[in-house]
Amino acid sequence: MKIRNFFLSLLIVLLNSCATLEIQSDYQEDSPLPINPQIKISDTAGDKKINRGQILVTQSNNNPQIGNRFKIAILLPLSGKNKKIGQSILNAINISLFNNDRKSKIELIIFDNQSSKYKTKKAIKEIADNGIRIVIGPVFSSSVEAALKIAQENDISMISFSNNSDLMNKKGLFLAGFSLEQELERVISYMINNNRNNFSIIAPNNRYGVRMAKILRKITTAKDANFISSQFYLKNKKDFSKVTKTILNSYIAPVNMEDFQEELNLIEDEEERKLRELEIIAEHKIYTDTILIADNLTKSSQIVESLQNANIEGRNLQIIGTNHWNSNKAFLYPGLYGSVFSAPDNKYYNLFKEKYLNTYKEEPIRISSIGYDIAAFVIDLSYKIKKYNNINQQIVNYNKKRGFKGIDGAFRFLPNGLIQRNLAILEIVDREIITIDKSSGRFIKY
Repeated sequence: MKIRNFFLSLLIVLLNSCATLEIQSDYQEDSPLPINPQIKISDTAGDKKINRGQILVTQSNNNPQIGNRFKIAILLPLSGKNKKIGQSILNAINISLFNNDRKSKIELIIFDNQSSKYKTKKAIKEIADNGIRIVIGPVFSSSVEAALKIAQENDISMISFSNNSDLMNKKGLFLAGFSLEQELERVISYMINNNRNNFSIIAPNNRYGVRMAKILRKITTAKDANFISSQFYLKNKKDFSKVTKTILNSYIAPVNMEDFQEELNLIEDEEERKLRELEIIAEHKIYTDTILIADNLTKSSQIVESLQNANIEGRNLQIIGTNHWNSNKAFLYPGLYGSVFSAPDNKYYNLFKEKYLNTYKEEPIRISSIGYDIAAFVIDLSYKIKKYNNINQQIVNYNKKRGFKGIDGAFRFLPNGLIQRNLAILEIVDREIITIDKSSGRFIKY
């Protein structure tokens, strides 16, 4: 397919600096954002419709800076089964560019990988041929793995949306997705500080569920709390009564029988001695008081209802969840009222969501806020870069004490490639999600 190169002439009103990333409200409510003349799409997906007048280009240039413009590649699934995710992220990046590229310095070149490993490899080769040194994307771990070797061979820094910690410590790879480890660390610490020390998990029987259980066990053990039980269910499970009864009846009895040996030795009858041993164990039983449910709102609500029916003793249970519950639909599930989870404070995200809704006439997918923040981060970084080498180290060194303040809170990238965030504790209550424990504003030392 022959590609035409052309440029649009548009008047762009650039908004304030991204230093604080506060969402401005200068756009007219009924006016969509204009198409940025510096956004280009590379047609790596073959003959397909390109929406909203976006420009098709393929060009080779080994300099990541053309004139006064800095080239950034965007690698997303813009067609195929995950196109809604990719388009929502791209829309957020577009908003970020208009808010934060105050010097009109940035040139985005957009690649559609269709969530395909083959298309991802083809795209990353084209990115390398264009001399681009920073990529925002891909979204999924499989795509990240497909692109990694070629990216490393060409000294390309990739800031992906993955949260798969198995990919850390890979040269040039940064993981911007919400870290499951940090998320659970935050909420478990909050629970322990509020005198809840006995944890169990109910999760789907898949890689995600098993991983969450392993993380929960690791963190509770490190904090001298108690991991009581993990119960898994099949994806299409509708009846959770067996799972919830098992979790409620599970216990540990951390008792050393040697401490009672003197007492037991005084009991001559063997059956009597065994009964006393059982009594000692029963006296030291520890049941769960905090249950992590690692699923979406609908499934989690069904599990909580089953727990309530099974909890005939009326034990005081605290339900904790994940940032997947951080949705304006959460209050539609009364059974989850009082449940807590860790996530960014929603203050700035709500402003972003309003602007997105006014611009695109639909709500953003939650992950798109990461796209906004990472675009703003890279834009600000590009303003400060003096030499276009060793970008990986410049990403790590960027304001590493205080981090970069985004709509999802302050964050920074660690030398191992993981993102570090300051998270708040949120609670689902009637008609809203409220912050019950603000983020500390400080990063934990690593």
